[in-house]
This record gives sequence, C-alpha cells and structure tokens, in this order.
Amino acid sequence: MSLMNPEFRRNLWLELTPARLGVSVLAVVSLLALAGVRDSGMTALSGAAETLFGVVIFLWGGRLAADSVLQEITERTWDTQRMSALGPWQMSWGKLFGAPICAWAASLPALAVMVWLDGVQQAAIYVLLGVLCHAIALTLSLQSIRKGRQHGRVKTLFFQFVALLVVLPFAYLLIWRNYWVERESMSWFSLQIDILSFALISALLFSAWAVLAVYRQMRLELQKPTAPTAWLAFLVFLLVYQTGLIYGGTSAVDTALRDLSDLKLKDATPFSLTLFTAGMLLSALVYLAIFTEAKSMIGLRQVWDGLRRGDWRRLWLHFPRWAITLKFAAIATILIVLFIDLPASAQATDSQFDRLVIASFLFLLRNVGIVLLCNFMARSGRGDLAAIILLIVLSVIAPLIFGGASPVVASLFWPPLDGSWAMTLIPVLAQLVLVGGLLIRVWLQAEKQRNSAI
Repeated sequence: MSLMNPEFRRNLWLELTPARLGVSVLAVVSLLALAGVRDSGMTALSGAAETLFGVVIFLWGGRLAADSVLQEITERTWDTQRMSALGPWQMSWGKLFGAPICAWAASLPALAVMVWLDGVQQAAIYVLLGVLCHAIALTLSLQSIRKGRQHGRVKTLFFQFVALLVVLPFAYLLIWRNYWVERESMSWFSLQIDILSFALISALLFSAWAVLAVYRQMRLELQKPTAPTAWLAFLVFLLVYQTGLIYGGTSAVDTALRDLSDLKLKDATPFSLTLFTAGMLLSALVYLAIFTEAKSMIGLRQVWDGLRRGDWRRLWLHFPRWAITLKFAAIATILIVLFIDLPASAQATDSQFDRLVIASFLFLLRNVGIVLLCNFMARSGRGDLAAIILLIVLSVIAPLIFGGASPVVASLFWPPLDGSWAMTLIPVLAQLVLVGGLLIRVWLQAEKQRNSAI
C-alpha cells in the first residue's frame, strides 16, 4: 500500500489543511485536558478518550467516508476518476483511508490516552471498529451509485446510520464486555480464548471483510467483471462464526438463543440451535442483499441467457447475491424441518414448529417477490422505497389493524402460532401465486417491448 497512490495523496492535500487539522486536534486535546483536570483519577480520562475517539471516528469519520464518492458525483469529477489509470484496489484504499484522514489525525491524542490507560489491545479494537464503520459507509455509498447517481444529505446520513447500527452493538458486546459476561474467557468450539483476544480477532476479521466489500464494489463501479464469490465466502464465514459461539456455549449468546420467543428451547442441542439460528441469520441476510443490490430485468436476463446457453461463467458473474442467500435459506429451512427435534420442555410440538418454519420461508419468498415487483414496475428509481413501505404495511400496520379479526384474515400477514396446516399455508401460497403471476406479466410485457424495439 504505497503512499504514492495519487488518490490517497489527493485526499491528503484536500483534507489535511493546517486550519482544519489544528482546530480539530486542539478541540480533542482540550476536552481530554478538561476531563483530566476535573477528576483526579484516571477513570474519567479513560472514558473521555473512548467517547471522543468514538465521536470523531464513528460520527465525523463515518460521514466523511460515506460522502467521499457521492460528493465526487455532485462535483462531476467521479467519471474522470473512473477513467483514470488507477485500479480498483488503489481507488478503494485511497478513498477509504484518505477521505476520513483528518478524523484519524484528530483522534490520535484520544488514541494515545487509550493506549496508555486501557492497553494496546483495546485501543486496536477501537481502530479496527473505526475501519469497519468507514468501510460499511463507503460500501453502501458505492452500492447506491449503481442504483442511481443522485446525491443528498439524507443518503449520507442513512449510510452513516447503518454503519453505526453495525459498529455500536459490536463495540458494546466486544469492548464493554463486563456488562454482559461474567467470565474473562470464552470458548469458540473447543478453543478456549480470553474475551479481549476474541474481541480483537473478531474486529480484525469483520473489518477485513468490510474492506473487501469496498474493493468488490469499486470493481463493479469501474466495470470490472466481479462474481459474487466473496459474498458466498462471507455467508460461510458468518455461519461458521456463529456456530462456534453456540458450540462454545458463550453464556450471553447461549441464553439469548435458548430463551428465544415462545418456543423456550432451553434443552435444545447445539446442533438444533445452530440450524435454527442459521435459518434466522440467512433470512435477515436475504433482506440485506436484496435491498442493497441493484435489481433490473437486464441483470436477470443475463442470468437467464447464461443458463440457457450453458455459459456457467456468465451465469455466475451476473448471479444476484440475494438469490444465493435465498438458496442458502431454503437449504436451512429443509434441514430445520428434517433434523430439528424440539426438547420436552418446548412449548410447541414438532409439527407446529415445522409448520411455522415452512410458513416463515414462504412469507420470505413473498416479500422477495414484492421487492422485485416494485423495482420492475417503478420508473422513478424508487422501487426499494415503495417495497419498504408496502412490507411495513403488510408486516406491521395490517396485523395491528386486523389482529383481532378472524384467524384466516390474520394469517394473511403472519403465520398463526396455533392453527392447522391449511390455515397457515393456503393464505401465503395464494399471495405467492398472485405476486408470481404479476412478476411473469411484467416480465412478458418487458420482453414484448424489447422484441418490438429490435
């Protein structure tokens, strides 16, 4: 990673102005001095250093990272940079570490205090979480470019907010561990490791994945062929990571999973818990993938053409990440139905559990179809917003309105906890048929227009 990277040097010249750097460093040093003077002990100074580092890096630095590419589009300089000789990796780290460089420089006094009072390991975790925050914000901004090149303050704040949603709970669980775990060590599978080392390794791994995500998105933006191989590897990593926590018996994770919802899986085996949490994780990642990925008929047509011609490389290059995740979720659903046996302490029977699992996956399919339908029918580029509103109405508002209605009406929005197979599956299957029929109709109309234009 040479400092001669023109993109990194350009950001140094633009961001590290003497006035900006001097004011920001002076503000941090002054606040640290104030905290040290007001408290003769070191507790207040340590807390002030952590808070200042978080404010400067997570809030200010996250905003700079999220705005780095979108601001280029506003100033109409991004297309020129795309046509330069810089490769995707040079462009990635040049913006990732160059755009928020002033925030990193301003945070150095707070970081030095953290190293002095809390140790190198904990300070390193904060640094890695800062990289994670910036990388998530930059990745989301790059993904938004592929969906539409409109820049706005709301977009920047949203990307920064999402990055904070990931980083702050992560920091709470890994750094402020004394609040949720009583032990100094934990097990990941059979590997015994102290909590601080596990936090450092986890922060390093997740920040590395986030930096890789920036690189992959930059490749797509620079029109480089990019297959979803990294996303597939990330899915496998997440499944192995959470499986190790479950088999290791980490107290907080173990308790949270075993007391989940009304099922009361207190005596469930680690294997059953692993399958159950894998299904939940993959379902959540389906929504993450489909809302962050660009969706168009052209992309699906390229997938279909690759499949029809037997061109597996073309098929894999254009295969959507949400479809990969949905396939994993389908496999997890099948494994859950086949292999999970509820313990005697569970409040639901195996039949009820299987019915709820299958119905939940069918509702997931319905929601995916709704997102695709809204994007295919929208002409203003706001299909995702329309889909989010529609899903909120179907999943939150409508159940509140019709919650006291007949079970058949209520089962249109959520699978009933108590009910027959027919009452559970027929309403959601009817919605699937409706959404699928509309998708086919929109697809055929688009194909007809394309053929007539040719």
